[in-house]
Amino acid sequence: MHGDMLRSLPGEKAALRPARLNALFALAVLLLTASAAWPQTVWQKYAGNPIVPYYVGGGYALNPSVLADDGHLYRMWFSAKPYGGPWAVFTALSDDGVSWYSYVLNPVLEAGPAAYESDGATHCDVIYDGTGYKMYYTGVRGCCGDAIGLATSPDGVHWTRYAGNPVLLPSGTGWDGSAVSAPRVYFDGTRYYMYYRGNNSGLDQTGLAISSNGVDWTKDPLNPVLPRGGPGSWDAGFTQPGGVFVHGGTFYLVYTGGVPGGPESIGIATSPDGIAWTRSASNPVLSGDGQGSWDGRSTAASVLVEGDQLRMWYSGTPVLGSEWSIGLATTSLGLVIEPSPRVAGLMQNRPNPFAIATEIRYAIAQGGPVRLRVFDLSGREVSTLADEVMEPGVHSNTWVPNDVEPGVYFCSLESGGMTKTRKMLLTR
Repeated sequence: MHGDMLRSLPGEKAALRPARLNALFALAVLLLTASAAWPQTVWQKYAGNPIVPYYVGGGYALNPSVLADDGHLYRMWFSAKPYGGPWAVFTALSDDGVSWYSYVLNPVLEAGPAAYESDGATHCDVIYDGTGYKMYYTGVRGCCGDAIGLATSPDGVHWTRYAGNPVLLPSGTGWDGSAVSAPRVYFDGTRYYMYYRGNNSGLDQTGLAISSNGVDWTKDPLNPVLPRGGPGSWDAGFTQPGGVFVHGGTFYLVYTGGVPGGPESIGIATSPDGIAWTRSASNPVLSGDGQGSWDGRSTAASVLVEGDQLRMWYSGTPVLGSEWSIGLATTSLGLVIEPSPRVAGLMQNRPNPFAIATEIRYAIAQGGPVRLRVFDLSGREVSTLADEVMEPGVHSNTWVPNDVEPGVYFCSLESGGMTKTRKMLLTR
């Protein structure tokens, strides 16, 4: 790598393999390298935090989105903004998730021609869906972001905006009537789950939209799926989505919460289907180290499962400051994951009522024979959706009712010697 392609910052040491990085793109050094052993007892903050300081982005560096390939090459996209300048998206690479090298031609996504992003792009999440990279980002107009756009890339560096942007707009009324922003997306191979921040001239809450193609989104009718906490709770003021992952059939959402006027902290919630969420009793799981610390206010961002470890890249700023930087924390996955369901569970079909098709999700407690069937009001079986041996976890089947009349039907799940039943309403 040519020396003029790297810019050394005070106190740093290079740790990446130049030959490997030369094949990708020109990089500039961000920050110091160090090694650390992680005590696997609680969330442990990296001793060298922040790993991406605020001045890398000119004045702000926050909201990281991190992916790792099979060779453990880490890619990060984060929001950056010089003082008094517009928001934009930067990218960086790392060999270990700790020492980062910034792309010399940053930013990779700036303000666009559409009105909703005329003043910048920020708070993005990037996924790789097998065909290429998809970036879901917040467009900035005036002071704030109020809609979500999509850009695609073959390499994570060169991005093309989707011609039909924005892909998610405020509802006009209700809890997300004035703004939607800060998307976090999970792709299970067939379905995209977008968790987003919604606002209606009040405090933020977390909603869900689902898509089969990553472009056309349908908001969940039960939104917000993670509303503000109850009176007196640590997240009574607001919730904002962070990283999401699935382990053992259970969804895990890392999110930001707080009270009006207080510092933000980070919590975790779990769900059997990505829709109905239960907050962890140990929340908040990560908070600032005091008023003078770099992360006195902490917001959730990106998480990756690596073996028996969970790594989280998060944003922080001093309580009385506005210089956002990015840090790293880690914990044992075993301290985060919830046990598998003890008994079989059948969730309400969605949508319900329905006219064309409906999805039925269910949890299996122990491996073995499973039968999922549909009956009419007379008790006559009209469809067998599953009759096979299954592993523990959350499963789903879709019922497309052919040659049956509208009316009430019952879905029956048989597993582990137990039977669960749900009522469904078919309309035409």
